[in-house]
Amino acid sequence: MNANAGQTSLTWRISAIQFLSIVVVSALTFLSSMTISYFYLEQLFEDKAEILFGSVENELVMFDHALNLVEADWEEELQTGMPKLANTLGTDYDRITELPPSMLKQIARDHNLTDIYLINKDLEVTAASFEPDIGLDMTRFTDEYTRYLKELLNKGEVGVDRISVSTETGELKKYAYYSAPGSGFIINADIGVYDRIASNEQSSAIVNSLYQDVTQRFTARHSELLDLDVFMISRVDQWSLFNEGRQLSREIADRLYAGNPVQVNEQDSLTLFRKVPFDRYDSMGYRIYAMVTLDQSARSRLLVQALWYSLLGTIAVVAVTWLLSYFLLQRVIVNRFDTLMRQMTRISDVHGTRIDLDGYDEITEIGMKMNEMLTRIETESHQRDLFENLSHIDALTRVANRRRLDEVLVNEVSRVSRDLGSMSVIMLDIDWFKGYNDYYGHLAGDEALRNVANILSQCTQRPSDLVARYGGEEFICVVPGTDRETGEQLAKSIVNHVFDAQIPNQASPLAYLSVSAGCLFVASGQTCTPEQVLAQVDALLYQSKYAGKHRFHVADFSARQR
Repeated sequence: MNANAGQTSLTWRISAIQFLSIVVVSALTFLSSMTISYFYLEQLFEDKAEILFGSVENELVMFDHALNLVEADWEEELQTGMPKLANTLGTDYDRITELPPSMLKQIARDHNLTDIYLINKDLEVTAASFEPDIGLDMTRFTDEYTRYLKELLNKGEVGVDRISVSTETGELKKYAYYSAPGSGFIINADIGVYDRIASNEQSSAIVNSLYQDVTQRFTARHSELLDLDVFMISRVDQWSLFNEGRQLSREIADRLYAGNPVQVNEQDSLTLFRKVPFDRYDSMGYRIYAMVTLDQSARSRLLVQALWYSLLGTIAVVAVTWLLSYFLLQRVIVNRFDTLMRQMTRISDVHGTRIDLDGYDEITEIGMKMNEMLTRIETESHQRDLFENLSHIDALTRVANRRRLDEVLVNEVSRVSRDLGSMSVIMLDIDWFKGYNDYYGHLAGDEALRNVANILSQCTQRPSDLVARYGGEEFICVVPGTDRETGEQLAKSIVNHVFDAQIPNQASPLAYLSVSAGCLFVASGQTCTPEQVLAQVDALLYQSKYAGKHRFHVADFSARQR
Protein backbone atom coordinates (compact mmCIF):
# COMPACT_ATOMS: atom_id res chain seq x y z
CA MET A 1 0.00 0.00 0.00
CA ASN A 2 1.45 3.42 -0.96
CA ALA A 3 1.63 6.46 1.31
CA ASN A 4 -1.40 8.21 -0.22
CA ALA A 5 -3.51 5.08 0.20
CA GLY A 6 -2.32 4.84 3.84
CA GLN A 7 -3.28 8.47 4.49
CA THR A 8 -6.70 7.92 2.90
CA SER A 9 -7.25 4.85 5.06
CA LEU A 10 -6.21 6.76 8.19
CA THR A 11 -8.46 9.71 7.30
CA TRP A 12 -11.38 7.37 6.78
CA ARG A 13 -10.78 5.66 10.10
CA ILE A 14 -10.54 8.91 12.00
CA SER A 15 -13.71 10.11 10.28
CA ALA A 16 -15.40 6.89 11.38
CA ILE A 17 -14.12 7.44 14.91
CA GLN A 18 -15.41 11.00 14.71
CA PHE A 19 -18.87 9.73 13.83
CA LEU A 20 -18.78 7.12 16.57
CA SER A 21 -17.62 9.80 19.00
CA ILE A 22 -20.72 11.83 18.26
CA VAL A 23 -22.86 8.78 18.98
CA VAL A 24 -20.94 8.13 22.20
CA VAL A 25 -21.17 11.80 23.26
CA SER A 26 -24.90 11.69 22.66
CA ALA A 27 -25.28 8.58 24.80
CA LEU A 28 -22.99 9.97 27.49
CA THR A 29 -24.88 13.27 27.51
CA PHE A 30 -28.15 11.47 28.03
CA LEU A 31 -26.69 9.19 30.69
CA SER A 32 -24.92 12.06 32.41
CA SER A 33 -28.01 14.21 32.58
CA MET A 34 -30.01 11.27 33.87
CA THR A 35 -27.29 10.45 36.37
CA ILE A 36 -27.09 14.04 37.60
CA SER A 37 -30.86 14.20 37.94
CA TYR A 38 -30.93 10.85 39.68
CA PHE A 39 -28.20 11.71 42.16
CA TYR A 40 -29.72 15.13 42.78
CA LEU A 41 -33.02 13.52 43.65
CA GLU A 42 -31.23 10.86 45.67
CA GLN A 43 -29.37 13.54 47.61
CA LEU A 44 -32.59 15.44 48.15
CA PHE A 45 -34.33 12.39 49.57
CA GLU A 46 -31.21 11.39 51.53
CA ASP A 47 -31.13 14.85 53.14
CA LYS A 48 -34.77 14.49 54.07
CA ALA A 49 -34.06 11.02 55.43
CA GLU A 50 -31.12 12.40 57.48
CA ILE A 51 -33.33 15.09 58.98
CA LEU A 52 -35.99 12.50 59.73
CA PHE A 53 -33.44 10.12 61.25
CA GLY A 54 -32.17 12.94 63.44
CA SER A 55 -35.66 13.49 64.80
CA VAL A 56 -36.15 9.75 65.25
CA GLU A 57 -32.84 9.41 67.08
CA ASN A 58 -33.65 12.30 69.46
CA GLU A 59 -37.05 10.81 70.17
CA LEU A 60 -35.58 7.36 70.79
CA VAL A 61 -32.86 8.76 73.07
CA MET A 62 -35.55 10.46 75.17
CA PHE A 63 -37.51 7.21 75.15
CA ASP A 64 -34.39 5.32 76.32
CA HIS A 65 -33.86 7.82 79.16
CA ALA A 66 -37.46 7.39 80.27
CA LEU A 67 -37.13 3.62 80.06
CA ASN A 68 -33.96 3.77 82.15
CA LEU A 69 -35.93 5.47 84.94
CA VAL A 70 -38.46 2.64 84.93
CA GLU A 71 -35.73 0.01 84.76
CA ALA A 72 -33.92 1.54 87.75
CA ASP A 73 -36.72 0.40 90.09
CA TRP A 74 -36.66 -3.10 88.61
CA GLU A 75 -32.87 -3.28 88.90
CA GLU A 76 -33.06 -2.39 92.58
CA GLU A 77 -35.76 -5.04 93.04
CA LEU A 78 -33.65 -7.67 91.25
CA GLN A 79 -30.49 -6.72 93.17
CA THR A 80 -32.23 -7.56 96.45
CA GLY A 81 -34.41 -10.37 95.11
CA MET A 82 -31.85 -12.57 93.35
CA PRO A 83 -29.94 -13.61 96.52
CA LYS A 84 -33.29 -14.43 98.14
CA LEU A 85 -34.22 -16.56 95.14
CA ALA A 86 -30.82 -18.31 95.41
CA ASN A 87 -31.52 -19.08 99.10
CA THR A 88 -34.88 -20.55 98.15
CA LEU A 89 -33.39 -22.77 95.42
CA GLY A 90 -30.34 -23.78 97.47
CA THR A 91 -26.94 -24.86 96.17
CA ASP A 92 -27.71 -28.50 95.32
CA TYR A 93 -27.32 -28.32 91.55
CA ASP A 94 -28.62 -31.86 90.88
CA ARG A 95 -31.73 -31.28 92.98
CA ILE A 96 -32.57 -28.01 91.21
CA THR A 97 -32.18 -29.56 87.75
CA GLU A 98 -34.72 -32.23 88.71
CA LEU A 99 -37.40 -29.64 89.55
CA PRO A 100 -40.15 -29.63 86.90
CA PRO A 101 -40.81 -26.39 84.97
CA SER A 102 -44.16 -25.97 86.68
CA MET A 103 -42.53 -25.89 90.13
CA LEU A 104 -39.89 -23.41 88.95
CA LYS A 105 -42.72 -21.29 87.53
CA GLN A 106 -44.44 -21.25 90.93
CA ILE A 107 -41.19 -20.28 92.66
CA ALA A 108 -40.81 -17.44 90.16
CA ARG A 109 -44.33 -16.17 90.96
CA ASP A 110 -43.60 -16.37 94.68
CA HIS A 111 -40.64 -14.03 94.12
CA ASN A 112 -42.60 -11.66 91.82
CA LEU A 113 -40.68 -12.92 88.77
CA THR A 114 -41.77 -14.27 85.39
CA ASP A 115 -39.32 -17.11 84.68
CA ILE A 116 -36.29 -18.84 86.24
CA TYR A 117 -33.40 -20.55 84.43
CA LEU A 118 -30.42 -22.58 85.69
CA ILE A 119 -27.15 -22.10 83.75
CA ASN A 120 -24.28 -24.55 84.28
CA LYS A 121 -20.56 -23.75 84.17
CA ASP A 122 -20.52 -24.43 80.41
CA LEU A 123 -23.16 -21.69 80.06
CA GLU A 124 -25.92 -24.06 78.99
CA VAL A 125 -29.49 -23.82 80.33
CA THR A 126 -30.13 -27.10 82.17
CA ALA A 127 -33.42 -26.26 83.89
CA ALA A 128 -36.08 -23.60 83.31
CA SER A 129 -39.64 -22.64 84.10
CA PHE A 130 -40.04 -21.99 80.35
CA GLU A 131 -39.39 -25.49 78.96
CA PRO A 132 -38.41 -24.52 75.34
CA ASP A 133 -35.33 -22.72 76.72
CA ILE A 134 -33.88 -25.89 78.29
CA GLY A 135 -30.68 -26.78 76.42
CA LEU A 136 -30.13 -23.20 75.20
CA ASP A 137 -26.43 -22.40 74.59
CA MET A 138 -25.84 -18.98 76.15
CA THR A 139 -22.48 -18.51 74.37
CA ARG A 140 -23.98 -18.16 70.91
CA PHE A 141 -25.34 -14.63 71.29
CA THR A 142 -22.28 -12.34 71.55
CA ASP A 143 -18.68 -12.67 72.75
CA GLU A 144 -19.21 -9.81 75.22
CA TYR A 145 -22.25 -11.52 76.72
CA THR A 146 -20.30 -14.77 77.08
CA ARG A 147 -17.46 -13.00 78.92
CA TYR A 148 -20.01 -11.25 81.12
CA LEU A 149 -21.54 -14.57 82.25
CA LYS A 150 -18.14 -16.17 82.84
CA GLU A 151 -17.12 -13.24 85.05
CA LEU A 152 -20.30 -13.62 87.13
CA LEU A 153 -19.76 -17.37 87.76
CA ASN A 154 -19.07 -18.03 91.49
CA LYS A 155 -18.64 -14.28 92.10
CA GLY A 156 -21.55 -13.76 94.49
CA GLU A 157 -22.68 -10.59 92.71
CA VAL A 158 -25.97 -9.77 90.97
CA GLY A 159 -25.77 -8.79 87.30
CA VAL A 160 -28.74 -7.04 85.68
CA ASP A 161 -29.21 -6.48 81.91
CA ARG A 162 -31.05 -3.77 80.07
CA ILE A 163 -34.43 -4.83 78.70
CA SER A 164 -33.88 -7.48 76.00
CA VAL A 165 -35.92 -10.18 74.27
CA SER A 166 -36.65 -13.86 74.69
CA THR A 167 -34.82 -15.88 72.05
CA GLU A 168 -37.78 -18.23 71.58
CA THR A 169 -40.75 -15.83 71.69
CA GLY A 170 -39.44 -12.29 71.19
CA GLU A 171 -41.11 -11.16 74.45
CA LEU A 172 -39.48 -8.22 76.23
CA LYS A 173 -37.67 -9.30 79.39
CA LYS A 174 -35.60 -7.74 82.16
CA TYR A 175 -32.96 -10.38 82.96
CA ALA A 176 -30.82 -10.75 86.10
CA TYR A 177 -28.09 -13.23 87.06
CA TYR A 178 -26.65 -14.48 90.35
CA SER A 179 -24.02 -17.14 91.11
CA ALA A 180 -23.32 -17.95 94.75
CA PRO A 181 -19.62 -18.32 95.63
CA GLY A 182 -18.47 -21.90 94.99
CA SER A 183 -21.83 -22.97 93.52
CA GLY A 184 -20.54 -23.65 90.01
CA PHE A 185 -23.78 -22.50 88.34
CA ILE A 186 -25.73 -19.28 87.59
CA ILE A 187 -29.33 -18.56 88.50
CA ASN A 188 -31.00 -16.48 85.80
CA ALA A 189 -34.40 -14.89 86.33
CA ASP A 190 -36.47 -12.31 84.48
CA ILE A 191 -39.32 -9.84 84.75
CA GLY A 192 -41.89 -9.82 81.92
CA VAL A 193 -41.74 -6.18 80.79
CA TYR A 194 -45.22 -5.75 79.30
CA ASP A 195 -46.96 -7.31 82.28
CA ARG A 196 -44.88 -5.40 84.83
CA ILE A 197 -45.26 -2.00 83.11
CA ALA A 198 -49.00 -2.48 82.64
CA SER A 199 -49.37 -3.24 86.35
CA ASN A 200 -47.28 -0.25 87.49
CA GLU A 201 -49.23 3.02 87.60
CA GLN A 202 -46.05 5.07 88.04
CA SER A 203 -44.82 3.75 84.68
CA SER A 204 -48.01 4.55 82.74
CA ALA A 205 -46.27 7.37 80.86
CA ILE A 206 -44.13 4.84 78.99
CA VAL A 207 -46.76 2.17 78.34
CA ASN A 208 -47.89 3.80 75.11
CA SER A 209 -44.28 4.09 73.92
CA LEU A 210 -43.77 0.35 74.26
CA TYR A 211 -47.05 -0.27 72.52
CA GLN A 212 -46.11 1.60 69.32
CA ASP A 213 -46.95 5.13 70.49
CA VAL A 214 -43.57 6.33 69.16
CA THR A 215 -44.45 4.95 65.73
CA GLN A 216 -47.91 6.52 65.78
CA ARG A 217 -46.60 9.97 66.77
CA PHE A 218 -43.97 10.02 64.03
CA THR A 219 -46.19 8.71 61.24
CA ALA A 220 -48.76 11.36 62.20
CA ARG A 221 -46.14 14.16 62.07
CA HIS A 222 -44.29 13.00 58.93
CA SER A 223 -46.47 12.05 55.97
CA GLU A 224 -43.54 10.39 54.16
CA LEU A 225 -42.91 8.02 57.10
CA LEU A 226 -44.67 4.68 56.59
CA ASP A 227 -43.14 2.61 59.38
CA LEU A 228 -40.83 2.97 62.40
CA ASP A 229 -39.44 0.17 64.54
CA VAL A 230 -36.42 -0.63 66.73
CA PHE A 231 -34.62 -4.00 66.67
CA MET A 232 -32.13 -5.61 69.07
CA ILE A 233 -29.67 -7.74 67.09
CA SER A 234 -27.15 -10.39 68.17
CA ARG A 235 -25.54 -13.26 66.31
CA VAL A 236 -28.78 -15.27 66.56
CA ASP A 237 -31.57 -12.82 67.51
CA GLN A 238 -33.19 -9.99 65.58
CA TRP A 239 -36.37 -9.17 67.54
CA SER A 240 -38.32 -5.89 67.63
CA LEU A 241 -38.41 -3.85 70.86
CA PHE A 242 -41.60 -2.03 69.80
CA ASN A 243 -43.63 -4.80 68.13
CA GLU A 244 -43.49 -8.00 70.15
CA GLY A 245 -42.80 -11.05 67.98
CA ARG A 246 -41.67 -9.09 64.91
CA GLN A 247 -38.32 -10.14 63.39
CA LEU A 248 -35.92 -9.02 60.68
CA SER A 249 -34.68 -11.50 58.10
CA ARG A 250 -31.48 -13.27 59.16
CA GLU A 251 -29.64 -11.93 56.10
CA ILE A 252 -30.39 -8.29 56.99
CA ALA A 253 -29.65 -8.92 60.68
CA ASP A 254 -26.24 -10.45 59.89
CA ARG A 255 -25.27 -7.45 57.75
CA LEU A 256 -26.37 -4.98 60.42
CA TYR A 257 -24.58 -6.92 63.17
CA ALA A 258 -21.38 -6.74 61.10
CA GLY A 259 -21.80 -2.95 60.80
CA ASN A 260 -22.61 -2.96 57.08
CA PRO A 261 -25.15 -0.43 55.72
CA VAL A 262 -28.51 -1.87 54.67
CA GLN A 263 -31.35 -0.36 52.72
CA VAL A 264 -34.32 -2.09 51.09
CA ASN A 265 -35.75 -0.52 47.91
CA GLU A 266 -39.25 -1.46 46.90
CA GLN A 267 -41.50 0.01 44.22
CA ASP A 268 -42.77 3.00 46.21
CA SER A 269 -40.89 2.73 49.50
CA LEU A 270 -37.38 2.81 50.89
CA THR A 271 -36.43 1.15 54.20
CA LEU A 272 -33.30 2.40 56.00
CA PHE A 273 -31.55 1.24 59.17
CA ARG A 274 -29.52 3.36 61.58
CA LYS A 275 -27.74 2.33 64.77
CA VAL A 276 -29.08 4.21 67.82
CA PRO A 277 -27.14 4.81 71.05
CA PHE A 278 -29.25 2.98 73.61
CA ASP A 279 -27.44 2.89 76.94
CA ARG A 280 -25.42 -0.26 77.96
CA TYR A 281 -26.42 -2.47 75.03
CA ASP A 282 -23.08 -2.13 73.22
CA SER A 283 -21.18 -3.34 76.28
CA MET A 284 -23.09 -6.63 76.03
CA GLY A 285 -22.37 -6.95 72.31
CA TYR A 286 -25.94 -6.18 71.18
CA ARG A 287 -26.68 -3.80 68.29
CA ILE A 288 -29.76 -1.56 68.49
CA TYR A 289 -31.02 -0.38 65.09
CA ALA A 290 -33.88 1.92 64.18
CA MET A 291 -35.79 0.96 61.04
CA VAL A 292 -37.48 3.72 59.04
CA THR A 293 -39.62 3.09 55.94
CA LEU A 294 -40.17 6.14 53.68
CA ASP A 295 -42.78 6.78 50.99
CA GLN A 296 -40.95 7.06 47.62
CA SER A 297 -43.90 7.58 45.24
CA ALA A 298 -43.04 11.29 44.70
CA ARG A 299 -39.45 10.32 43.84
CA SER A 300 -40.66 8.04 41.03
CA ARG A 301 -42.72 10.84 39.44
CA LEU A 302 -39.78 13.24 39.52
CA LEU A 303 -37.51 10.66 37.89
CA VAL A 304 -39.93 10.30 34.95
CA GLN A 305 -39.90 14.07 34.44
CA ALA A 306 -36.10 14.11 34.58
CA LEU A 307 -36.02 11.42 31.86
CA TRP A 308 -37.94 13.62 29.40
CA TYR A 309 -35.85 16.71 30.13
CA SER A 310 -32.68 14.70 29.64
CA LEU A 311 -33.88 13.42 26.27
CA LEU A 312 -34.62 16.93 24.99
CA GLY A 313 -31.23 18.15 26.21
CA THR A 314 -29.48 15.27 24.47
CA ILE A 315 -31.08 16.14 21.10
CA ALA A 316 -29.81 19.72 21.40
CA VAL A 317 -26.27 18.58 22.32
CA VAL A 318 -26.17 16.14 19.36
CA ALA A 319 -27.01 18.93 16.89
CA VAL A 320 -24.34 21.28 18.24
CA THR A 321 -21.72 18.51 18.43
CA TRP A 322 -22.33 17.48 14.81
CA LEU A 323 -21.79 21.03 13.53
CA LEU A 324 -18.62 21.54 15.57
CA SER A 325 -17.14 18.22 14.54
CA TYR A 326 -17.80 18.81 10.86
CA PHE A 327 -16.35 22.33 10.62
CA LEU A 328 -13.59 22.20 13.25
CA LEU A 329 -12.48 18.72 14.19
CA GLN A 330 -11.70 17.66 10.64
CA ARG A 331 -9.24 20.52 10.15
CA VAL A 332 -7.81 20.80 13.66
CA ILE A 333 -7.40 17.11 14.54
CA VAL A 334 -7.62 14.79 11.53
CA ASN A 335 -4.72 16.37 9.57
CA ARG A 336 -2.50 16.42 12.63
CA PHE A 337 -3.28 12.78 13.31
CA ASP A 338 -2.29 11.95 9.74
CA THR A 339 1.17 13.37 10.43
CA LEU A 340 1.41 11.59 13.79
CA MET A 341 0.54 8.26 12.20
CA ARG A 342 3.23 8.67 9.54
CA GLN A 343 5.78 9.42 12.28
CA MET A 344 4.72 6.35 14.28
CA THR A 345 5.01 4.20 11.13
CA ARG A 346 8.57 5.47 10.63
CA ILE A 347 9.46 4.53 14.24
CA SER A 348 8.22 0.98 13.68
CA ASP A 349 10.38 0.68 10.54
CA VAL A 350 13.56 2.37 11.81
CA HIS A 351 14.64 1.49 15.37
CA GLY A 352 16.04 4.27 17.53
CA THR A 353 14.09 7.05 15.81
CA ARG A 354 11.75 9.41 17.62
CA ILE A 355 8.57 11.31 16.80
CA ASP A 356 9.27 14.82 15.50
CA LEU A 357 6.23 17.06 14.89
CA ASP A 358 6.11 20.76 13.96
CA GLY A 359 4.34 23.26 16.17
CA TYR A 360 3.21 22.78 19.74
CA ASP A 361 -0.26 21.46 20.56
CA GLU A 362 -1.81 18.49 22.27
CA ILE A 363 -0.86 16.11 19.46
CA THR A 364 2.76 17.32 19.60
CA GLU A 365 2.70 16.75 23.34
CA ILE A 366 1.45 13.22 22.73
CA GLY A 367 4.47 12.62 20.51
CA MET A 368 6.83 13.98 23.19
CA LYS A 369 5.24 11.83 25.87
CA MET A 370 5.55 8.77 23.65
CA ASN A 371 9.28 9.52 23.24
CA GLU A 372 9.63 9.73 27.02
CA MET A 373 7.67 6.51 27.41
CA LEU A 374 9.97 4.64 25.01
CA THR A 375 12.99 5.83 27.01
CA ARG A 376 11.51 4.69 30.35
CA ILE A 377 10.20 1.27 29.34
CA GLU A 378 13.36 -0.72 30.08
CA THR A 379 14.04 1.09 33.37
CA GLU A 380 10.49 0.68 34.58
CA SER A 381 10.48 -3.01 33.68
CA HIS A 382 13.48 -3.54 35.95
CA GLN A 383 11.92 -1.47 38.75
CA ARG A 384 8.67 -3.45 38.56
CA ASP A 385 10.52 -6.71 39.12
CA LEU A 386 12.33 -5.25 42.13
CA PHE A 387 9.16 -3.79 43.61
CA GLU A 388 7.28 -7.06 43.22
CA ASN A 389 9.85 -8.78 45.44
CA LEU A 390 9.87 -6.01 48.09
CA SER A 391 6.06 -5.81 48.27
CA HIS A 392 5.91 -9.28 49.87
CA ILE A 393 8.31 -8.55 52.77
CA ASP A 394 7.50 -6.99 56.17
CA ALA A 395 9.90 -4.04 56.53
CA LEU A 396 10.55 -4.54 60.26
CA THR A 397 10.92 -8.30 60.67
CA ARG A 398 12.01 -9.26 57.13
CA VAL A 399 9.55 -12.16 57.05
CA ALA A 400 6.52 -12.30 54.73
CA ASN A 401 3.89 -9.61 55.15
CA ARG A 402 0.09 -9.86 55.28
CA ARG A 403 -0.24 -9.51 51.51
CA ARG A 404 2.04 -12.51 50.90
CA LEU A 405 0.23 -14.49 53.61
CA ASP A 406 -3.13 -13.91 51.93
CA GLU A 407 -1.75 -15.11 48.57
CA VAL A 408 -0.17 -18.25 50.03
CA LEU A 409 -3.20 -19.09 52.17
CA VAL A 410 -5.53 -18.89 49.15
CA ASN A 411 -3.27 -21.29 47.22
CA GLU A 412 -2.88 -23.73 50.12
CA VAL A 413 -6.60 -23.79 50.93
CA SER A 414 -7.29 -24.53 47.25
CA ARG A 415 -4.69 -27.32 47.28
CA VAL A 416 -6.17 -28.90 50.42
CA SER A 417 -9.73 -28.62 49.06
CA ARG A 418 -8.63 -30.47 45.90
CA ASP A 419 -7.38 -33.36 48.07
CA LEU A 420 -3.74 -32.64 47.22
CA GLY A 421 -2.42 -32.71 50.76
CA SER A 422 -3.03 -31.49 54.31
CA MET A 423 -1.61 -28.48 56.15
CA SER A 424 -1.14 -26.96 59.57
CA VAL A 425 -1.63 -23.27 60.36
CA ILE A 426 -0.10 -21.84 63.55
CA MET A 427 -1.04 -18.39 64.89
CA LEU A 428 1.19 -16.89 67.59
CA ASP A 429 0.97 -13.82 69.78
CA ILE A 430 3.73 -12.43 72.04
CA ASP A 431 2.54 -12.49 75.67
CA TRP A 432 2.46 -9.28 77.73
CA PHE A 433 3.93 -7.38 74.79
CA LYS A 434 2.27 -4.06 75.57
CA GLY A 435 3.90 -4.12 78.98
CA TYR A 436 7.21 -5.02 77.30
CA ASN A 437 6.94 -1.91 75.08
CA ASP A 438 5.99 0.27 78.03
CA TYR A 439 8.92 -1.01 80.11
CA TYR A 440 11.72 -1.27 77.53
CA GLY A 441 10.56 1.19 74.88
CA HIS A 442 9.38 0.70 71.31
CA LEU A 443 12.90 0.29 69.87
CA ALA A 444 13.44 -2.70 72.14
CA GLY A 445 9.97 -3.91 71.18
CA ASP A 446 10.95 -3.79 67.49
CA GLU A 447 14.09 -5.78 68.26
CA ALA A 448 12.00 -8.37 70.15
CA LEU A 449 9.74 -8.74 67.12
CA ARG A 450 12.78 -9.35 64.93
CA ASN A 451 14.14 -11.94 67.37
CA VAL A 452 10.84 -13.84 67.43
CA ALA A 453 10.66 -13.71 63.62
CA ASN A 454 14.19 -15.17 63.42
CA ILE A 455 13.25 -18.01 65.80
CA LEU A 456 10.16 -18.81 63.72
CA SER A 457 12.27 -18.86 60.53
CA GLN A 458 14.73 -21.27 62.17
CA CYS A 459 11.89 -23.58 63.23
CA THR A 460 10.32 -23.64 59.74
CA GLN A 461 13.10 -24.24 57.24
CA ARG A 462 11.37 -26.15 54.45
CA PRO A 463 11.03 -24.19 51.16
CA SER A 464 7.24 -24.64 51.29
CA ASP A 465 6.91 -23.28 54.86
CA LEU A 466 5.84 -19.66 55.30
CA VAL A 467 6.41 -17.35 58.26
CA ALA A 468 4.44 -14.11 58.06
CA ARG A 469 3.77 -11.17 60.32
CA TYR A 470 0.00 -11.04 60.74
CA GLY A 471 -0.12 -7.68 62.48
CA GLY A 472 1.33 -6.02 65.59
CA GLU A 473 2.86 -8.79 67.71
CA GLU A 474 1.04 -11.62 65.90
CA PHE A 475 2.69 -14.08 63.49
CA ILE A 476 1.35 -16.94 61.37
CA CYS A 477 3.16 -20.07 60.14
CA VAL A 478 1.64 -21.93 57.18
CA VAL A 479 3.11 -25.45 57.04
CA PRO A 480 1.85 -27.49 54.05
CA GLY A 481 2.06 -31.26 53.82
CA THR A 482 2.07 -31.95 57.56
CA ASP A 483 -0.01 -34.27 59.68
CA ARG A 484 -1.64 -33.24 62.96
CA GLU A 485 1.16 -34.61 65.12
CA THR A 486 3.84 -32.76 63.14
CA GLY A 487 1.92 -29.49 63.40
CA GLU A 488 1.49 -29.98 67.15
CA GLN A 489 5.21 -30.71 67.61
CA LEU A 490 6.11 -27.60 65.61
CA ALA A 491 3.80 -25.42 67.71
CA LYS A 492 5.32 -26.86 70.88
CA SER A 493 8.85 -26.33 69.53
CA ILE A 494 8.14 -22.68 68.68
CA VAL A 495 6.66 -21.93 72.13
CA ASN A 496 9.65 -23.58 73.82
CA HIS A 497 12.32 -22.01 71.57
CA VAL A 498 11.01 -18.49 72.15
CA PHE A 499 11.03 -18.98 75.91
CA ASP A 500 14.42 -20.75 75.85
CA ALA A 501 15.91 -17.71 74.10
CA GLN A 502 15.58 -16.04 77.55
CA ILE A 503 14.79 -12.59 76.26
CA PRO A 504 14.18 -10.61 79.48
CA ASN A 505 10.64 -9.28 80.00
CA GLN A 506 10.05 -7.62 83.35
CA ALA A 507 6.40 -7.05 82.35
CA SER A 508 5.85 -10.84 82.33
CA PRO A 509 5.36 -12.98 85.46
CA LEU A 510 7.61 -15.52 83.71
CA ALA A 511 10.49 -12.96 83.59
CA TYR A 512 11.22 -13.87 79.96
CA LEU A 513 9.56 -13.24 76.64
CA SER A 514 7.03 -15.95 75.75
CA VAL A 515 4.38 -16.65 73.14
CA SER A 516 0.94 -18.24 73.06
CA ALA A 517 -0.11 -20.27 70.02
CA GLY A 518 -3.03 -21.94 68.33
CA CYS A 519 -2.43 -24.77 65.84
CA LEU A 520 -5.15 -25.76 63.34
CA PHE A 521 -4.80 -28.96 61.32
CA VAL A 522 -6.67 -29.04 57.98
CA ALA A 523 -6.96 -32.54 56.53
CA SER A 524 -6.59 -33.27 52.82
CA GLY A 525 -9.88 -32.93 50.96
CA GLN A 526 -11.38 -30.62 53.58
CA THR A 527 -13.45 -27.84 51.95
CA CYS A 528 -12.64 -24.52 53.59
CA THR A 529 -11.92 -20.84 52.97
CA PRO A 530 -9.00 -18.69 54.18
CA GLU A 531 -11.41 -16.72 56.35
CA GLN A 532 -12.64 -19.90 58.09
CA VAL A 533 -9.07 -21.12 58.67
CA LEU A 534 -8.00 -17.76 60.16
CA ALA A 535 -11.11 -17.54 62.35
CA GLN A 536 -10.65 -21.02 63.82
CA VAL A 537 -6.91 -20.73 64.43
CA ASP A 538 -7.53 -17.32 66.03
CA ALA A 539 -10.05 -18.98 68.36
CA LEU A 540 -7.41 -21.55 69.35
CA LEU A 541 -4.95 -18.74 70.07
CA TYR A 542 -7.60 -17.07 72.23
CA GLN A 543 -7.98 -20.30 74.22
CA SER A 544 -4.24 -20.31 74.90
CA LYS A 545 -4.37 -16.68 76.00
CA TYR A 546 -7.38 -17.29 78.19
CA ALA A 547 -5.84 -20.40 79.75
CA GLY A 548 -2.88 -18.42 81.09
CA LYS A 549 -0.53 -17.76 78.13
CA HIS A 550 2.82 -19.41 77.30
CA ARG A 551 1.07 -22.46 75.90
CA PHE A 552 -0.62 -23.74 72.77
CA HIS A 553 -3.91 -25.39 71.76
CA VAL A 554 -4.36 -27.79 68.82
CA ALA A 555 -7.56 -28.74 67.00
CA ASP A 556 -8.79 -30.08 63.68
CA PHE A 557 -10.57 -27.79 61.24
CA SER A 558 -14.34 -28.00 61.50
CA ALA A 559 -16.52 -27.02 58.54
CA ARG A 560 -19.41 -26.41 60.96
CA GLN A 561 -17.64 -23.51 62.64
CA ARG A 562 -17.50 -20.01 61.15
